[in-house]
Amino acid sequence: MGFLHQLHLLLWKNVTLKRRSPWVLAFEIFIPLVLFFILLGLRQKKPTISVKEVCKFQPLSAPFPSDDPQVVWEMTDRFLAAFLIPLPTLLFALPSLGLWDGSGGLGGVSLLGR
Repeated sequence: MGFLHQLHLLLWKNVTLKRRSPWVLAFEIFIPLVLFFILLGLRQKKPTISVKEVCKFQPLSAPFPSDDPQVVWEMTDRFLAAFLIPLPTLLFALPSLGLWDGSGGLGGVSLLGR
């Protein structure tokens, strides 16, 4: 079956379905038109604002103060030491402080007070 024949059959089926339900067809045409005219009216009602000045931004500097790989490596190392190293230390300290019993609980502390 050729493409044009398939297209003809598909369009014929669509026309047949639209004839069987005229109310649905009316709403399919009417509702978008109503919404279009509402938006058109809102747009005509609101005054336009003219822009007199263009906002220009200064270019940002690089995230690292140097292009030297050694400096970048040292800054990355400082970041890891400041933010990621204390987390495992804290997790290992919780059982010794009695705040975590290793089973996922809070060491016998109940949220409901029992």
